[in-house]
Amino acid sequence: MSNVPKQHKTGLLAAILCVATVTGLASPTMGETLTYSQSFKPRKPGWSSTFRAPQFDPTLGTLESVVISLTGRTEGVAAFENLGESPADVQIRYTAEFQLVQDSSPILVASPTLELSDVVSAFDGVLNYTGDSGRTYKDIAADATSDTTFILGRDDLTSYIGTGLLSIRLLTGGFIGQPQSSGALNASDDLELYINQRLSATVDLTYEYTAVPEPGLATLVGLGGGVLLRRRRRAMKAS
Repeated sequence: MSNVPKQHKTGLLAAILCVATVTGLASPTMGETLTYSQSFKPRKPGWSSTFRAPQFDPTLGTLESVVISLTGRTEGVAAFENLGESPADVQIRYTAEFQLVQDSSPILVASPTLELSDVVSAFDGVLNYTGDSGRTYKDIAADATSDTTFILGRDDLTSYIGTGLLSIRLLTGGFIGQPQSSGALNASDDLELYINQRLSATVDLTYEYTAVPEPGLATLVGLGGGVLLRRRRRAMKAS
């Protein structure tokens, strides 16, 4: 049995709990994140813009990784008319391309795509994208998301760290699909195609880092240790 008096045991336990609590608060916080997002409104294909976000402030801690996400959306109308003398099964890829470029190098590509298909008769004599030989697809849309991660130790994160602004170019391209058909239809000569598109995008950048302990917590740990030491000395004198 211990020779430490009961009242000193209680004080000793309280001191130990105090140190454990303070020590837990002082531990670096893992998995901290900081995210910046920018949306680009719908416009006709071919536009370009720049995503801008603050660099990671090194006083916050150690940058462990950078996650960049690109979401592209194409929306609008697609229509076709079969001008041929035979029925046809027509397939159209309603698609667009979004590309993020950093330091002249592509880092992400997103290609939203919608597959359209329909069987139509031979040309009905009226070019109106409806009826027996035509189709019109209104209010159609497609989305695509792509992301990439740059990791400390594997990738160079230098350009992401500092107190300035980070700039990444966003490029867009419109309809890049080609109409296809089966049967006697020659798509290039006998298919009248109409495409209307509006392209929009969202770019997200997330810094994942290990935070620096808040100032003063280390001092509190030291004070807690001092309390524990004094409690132990008093217990020894009492015994």
